[in-house]
Amino acid sequence: MTCRLLAAICVVLFFYSCSKSKLDNPVEFIRNCDFPANDAFFLRRLADGPGDTNVWVQGKMCADKFGRLYMGYISGDGHHARDRTAYTCYSDDNGKTWSPLKVIKPNIGGSRNYGITCQALGVDDDRKLWAIVRNHGNNFLIGHTFHEIWSSADFGSTWEFHDRIDEITSGPDIIGGFHDMIQVGNNMIAAYHSNKGSKLGFIAIDRNDPTKRVHTDVIADGGPHDYVEATMCYDAVNNKIIGGLRSELTVPQLFFMNTDFSGFQKFNSACHILRTPVPVKIMGHKIVYMGIERKLTGEVAFYVGNLDDLYRKSNNSTCKATIGFIVNNPIPIPPNVGVPDMEVVGQKLHFGFSQQRDNGHSSVYYGNVDSLKLGIKNPLTYNMLVDMQP
Repeated sequence: MTCRLLAAICVVLFFYSCSKSKLDNPVEFIRNCDFPANDAFFLRRLADGPGDTNVWVQGKMCADKFGRLYMGYISGDGHHARDRTAYTCYSDDNGKTWSPLKVIKPNIGGSRNYGITCQALGVDDDRKLWAIVRNHGNNFLIGHTFHEIWSSADFGSTWEFHDRIDEITSGPDIIGGFHDMIQVGNNMIAAYHSNKGSKLGFIAIDRNDPTKRVHTDVIADGGPHDYVEATMCYDAVNNKIIGGLRSELTVPQLFFMNTDFSGFQKFNSACHILRTPVPVKIMGHKIVYMGIERKLTGEVAFYVGNLDDLYRKSNNSTCKATIGFIVNNPIPIPPNVGVPDMEVVGQKLHFGFSQQRDNGHSSVYYGNVDSLKLGIKNPLTYNMLVDMQP
């Protein structure tokens, strides 16, 4: 069976040729894919924010109906720095150029212990941006850390506060985090998970009145802290929400459910990278998802399979394409590596991730893939480290 999806990563600086090599640790049921040898790879590092640590594209890449591509990330002086601030920018030319960074919510005087971060960014049919912002105290106790709903009607230049989300808790704690945001009908949908417990669920926010919300726990508290940081996309043909789950204990999961959050089902993905978020997108009759190893090798890999197989909870049609390795030396926890996101515009699959250099500083990178040019024969790798060091 052939798999026609990934081919040329267009990230804007230089053309590179590739040579074939074996995939590391191939999984038996993953069919090996490769990029045609004459395809070119590009690499684009986005402008850094004011801090040394620029990270967490995860859940913050989206595109409006005219193809304007948004990417959000966090900038600060460290992983848990008080000055962390949430930014977004946009591109109208497939990532070749980007707007100046826009602040989603100012971090005035570093007033929060771990700063202010945007955890979920989405755009609706009216081209309005929506964000869930976390104001991070020194713990997750109710009243110390809280989440807010914001929106922008002018492409991120100014933002309007709507409401705090205080109704979702996990024991004495506020919910640990929200991830990803998509529009389904008149609602903006986001995922959430607990900081320590097993709770995982989804919230629907009414676009006309964000104080009107419903949420459903699809995994209750009481079990191990395992499945977190859900990613989502909407399957309009089947009227389902599909996505991926980062796993703390096993392997990343794929899932699907009804748009009212009923019928939630998950299963092991073909990606066996521990603790990677797995953004999932639909391209025609295929799904594609992404995983990045965060500590040892920094392997960046795409996985492509048939959409129908997802609903069968099967990986039989899945193939894997490793496109690079972005870790030079082992990185201690918490690493600022990976945490990717993706978006689809036409035949382009856009993706972003962060990479931590040996001096501890990190930057955000952008790429895109022409979905019509993938061939399948032998695995092929491309070492991004050559281009990503300063």
